[in-house]
Amino acid sequence: CEKAQEQNLLAYATLDLLHGQDDIDNALLDDLADEAADLAGSYPLAGVFVQNFCMDQSSGGFAAYQASGTGMGYANYRKSMTAAAFRAVSEAIRDASPETQVGIYTPPVWANQSSDEAGSNTNSGYQTLIDGNADTKAWVEDGLADFVAVQATGYTSDPNLRFSNVIADLMIPQRALLGGWAMGIPALYLL
Repeated sequence: CEKAQEQNLLAYATLDLLHGQDDIDNALLDDLADEAADLAGSYPLAGVFVQNFCMDQSSGGFAAYQASGTGMGYANYRKSMTAAAFRAVSEAIRDASPETQVGIYTPPVWANQSSDEAGSNTNSGYQTLIDGNADTKAWVEDGLADFVAVQATGYTSDPNLRFSNVIADLMIPQRALLGGWAMGIPALYLL
């Protein structure tokens, strides 16, 4: 990391959150927080990408659910456990190194609009919220993450994944109406 800083480069690390764990309890949450704090406190990192946080149906965890989570429904239990794990790691990183950003390295689709009204106009086979039981959107909204990086598993011409220039869409909402001319007009101003 020091060598990167000498070259004016930012150093980022990745942290596998659940390591394939399927039974999440307080002891595991403490271990995850300790691991995250060690990582953030030991290296001068610009940020940590947290990945592998999903608990899908095949990941198990039913024994832990029966021991502590019955009554809330198994899917809700898995969502609460992924949220608790991400919160523990995010807070540990921030406590150990307040200048280190926390990022989410996430599958490409939070939810299809057909599954959740707030979802995207996509037709993805895997949805982080629905299949992975990880509400990454809520984590960002709750301030647990500073940035999001999307796992690019598809290609730009895939009709099921709408790749677009999100920044241009946000800055220039009429871009779709005007096509390429919306970007050309500001460029002419620079000339």
